[in-house]
Amino acid sequence: MTRLRASMKCKIKADGCHGTYEKWTGHIQRQGVCQNPACLLEKSAKNKAKKEARTAQKQRLQDNMKREDLKSIKELLNDAQVYCNRYILLRDTGYRCISCDTTSPYVDYAAGHYIARGSGANSALRFHPFNINRQCNNHCNKNKSGNVLEYRKRLLKKIGSANVDYLENHPYPYRYTREDAIEIKQHFMAECRRLKKELL
Repeated sequence: MTRLRASMKCKIKADGCHGTYEKWTGHIQRQGVCQNPACLLEKSAKNKAKKEARTAQKQRLQDNMKREDLKSIKELLNDAQVYCNRYILLRDTGYRCISCDTTSPYVDYAAGHYIARGSGANSALRFHPFNINRQCNNHCNKNKSGNVLEYRKRLLKKIGSANVDYLENHPYPYRYTREDAIEIKQHFMAECRRLKKELL
C-alpha cells in the first residue's frame, strides 16, 4: 500500500525556526521536529525532562505506598475522613448550615454528621453522604454537639423522610479494613477532583 508523504511544520520552532519535516500517512511518527540542530537539541531536552518527571512521579507514588503501609487502620480512616469532608464541603457549596440556616461568609464550616461517626453501632454511616452535610463549625457542630433536632428538620427537607429513616434505623456496625480505608480515600479524592472541575 502506497503511503502519501506530507510536509508538516516543526513543532519546536527554536530560534524562530520555520522548518518542516516529512510525515508519511499511515505511519506512526513521533519526531515532530525538523533537522535544525537547535530544534533537535531542544526536542531532546524536552524528552529528557519528561522522562525525569515520569521517574520522579513513579518514585513519589512508591514512597506514598510505603508510607500507607506503615499506617494503622485508624490513621488510614482519618485520612479517608479528611477527603470525605472535603467532598461534602465542595458538594454543599452555596448551601446553608444544615442546622441553623446561616450563610455567613465569616463562619467556619465543617462536614457535620447527623448520626455521630465512630466505632459504635452506627459506624457504617461514617462516610455515608446522606449522613454528612455542611454545618457551621463552632456554633452548631461543636457548641451544640451537632444541633441534632434542627439538623433533622432540615435534613428531612433535603433528602426526604425515607432516607432519614434509613439513617436512623441502620441495622449494623461495620469494622473497616485497611483495604476499605484506602478505597474510600481514593473514591473521595476522585470525587473532589470531579467537583473542583465542575465548580471552575
